[in-house]
Amino acid sequence: ILFADRYAYLPNAVIGLIISMAIYQFQKVKNRSPLSAQLCAVLISVGFALPSRYQVAFWSDSVRFWQRAVQNGAALSHKAHVNLGIALAGGGQLDDAISHYQKALKIKPNFADAHYNLGIAVARRGQLDEAIVHYQKALEIKPDYAEAHINLGNALAASQGKSEDAIIHYQKALKIKPNFADAYYNLGTAL
Repeated sequence: ILFADRYAYLPNAVIGLIISMAIYQFQKVKNRSPLSAQLCAVLISVGFALPSRYQVAFWSDSVRFWQRAVQNGAALSHKAHVNLGIALAGGGQLDDAISHYQKALKIKPNFADAHYNLGIAVARRGQLDEAIVHYQKALEIKPDYAEAHINLGNALAASQGKSEDAIIHYQKALKIKPNFADAYYNLGTAL
């Protein structure tokens, strides 16, 4: 329900139109001025517009949207925390992103996406050994996670100089996604 409000705008517009038409027909049957029907239609439109204006502010960017989702009951949703973390990381707020990935893992410890994104964030901070742990955990949970194979390969090559191990992970990524350009590029570089 937290994420479904974006689907309510069109049905609510239809409801407003139906109510306006009903008032118009009622006014027509009672031989009343069409001005009162028009005034009712305007008031109904304003009644729908005011909450919409308030709600649209939360759709201005991903960080605001996911912060609101977490604040309004999705705090127990591991997916909301990961999505907020992704939005924060995209804006360079790595510490906050890491915090939300960790919250997601407290809710659902075996959530591959949380481990994967946490790996990306700590790798961006230069903590490649910790990133390796999270990529490996993501792959334990979801062995066909092509992106995790690539990032694990990158971290192994950069942190520990394990080009052979990196090549294995790039090849696994290509078995999962045969047209994965990043995997081809990284494999070529490693070779």
